[in-house]
Amino acid sequence: MFQSNKYINTLNSIKVAYNNRLRKTAVPYNKHLIILLNRFIDISYIQSYEIRGTYILITLNNQLNCWSSAKIISTTAKKYYISYKKLYLLTRYDFSTVIILHTSQGILTSQQAIANKIGGQILFVFFL
Repeated sequence: MFQSNKYINTLNSIKVAYNNRLRKTAVPYNKHLIILLNRFIDISYIQSYEIRGTYILITLNNQLNCWSSAKIISTTAKKYYISYKKLYLLTRYDFSTVIILHTSQGILTSQQAIANKIGGQILFVFFL
């Protein structure tokens, strides 16, 4: 089952830590967050994470300015979807934007979704 509140709370926690110039932040443990955090590591937006009992300790990559421009798109009240064709056209002309999607194959970045030729629900958008 898709847990958008967990993802939104995690993104907000990371944004607050980044804005306060903290190197690490902690969020409650959820096995679905591990997949999202792995995507953030894939695109180098966080350095690492560590599971410590009931919470996850996230080490941020403070050298990037991506967190100040991160936008939450889909919420529990309103969900936004994008097709493969629209995603391809969007990223074809704007290379600096990274989109995190919830797809039928799990949570993917826009580049991974294009490689798999699928669309999905837009979770977050990072403008660089």
